[in-house]
Amino acid sequence: MAEFEVTGPFELPITMMATGAKHLNEKDAKQMVAGIDDFQSRGCYVISARSPNGHTPIYVGKAGKRELGKECLIARNVGFINEAINEKKRRFPCIFLVRQLKGKGPWNENEIAQVEEYLIANAATKNPNLKNRQLLPKEKWRIKGIVKAKKGEANGASSALRKALNIR
Repeated sequence: MAEFEVTGPFELPITMMATGAKHLNEKDAKQMVAGIDDFQSRGCYVISARSPNGHTPIYVGKAGKRELGKECLIARNVGFINEAINEKKRRFPCIFLVRQLKGKGPWNENEIAQVEEYLIANAATKNPNLKNRQLLPKEKWRIKGIVKAKKGEANGASSALRKALNIR
């Protein structure tokens, strides 16, 4: 069984443009990532926008063949970051890493893919506008207080079932 460890959040450098827009400073971000050992591993990453209310996931990705540092700042992801941090005023880009701890043998790409799918499903419950298009949960139903629950709708029965099934 593969083990994974969470590190971060790593706040990415931004540049304020003359127009007032924020823009990810790619050069500084790539230098920062190159200098942090955790980014030289394989696993999954969650790009989020930090605000005073916490983190909102933007995109979940995996790096099974390449290092996390080379995968997480590709052009598509930079576009997602720039779009998200400019939607609201006080948003700053961050990356969480869920890196596979290396044992003997090759990286376990199959388990990395399973972790990515799990993270996407959970991120989609927090942000319905998640940029991921593949691996999104396809349920067209919800269970009040348990699955796709709205704030404040849990009752004693739904809380007890959540606890019994270990649903978070």
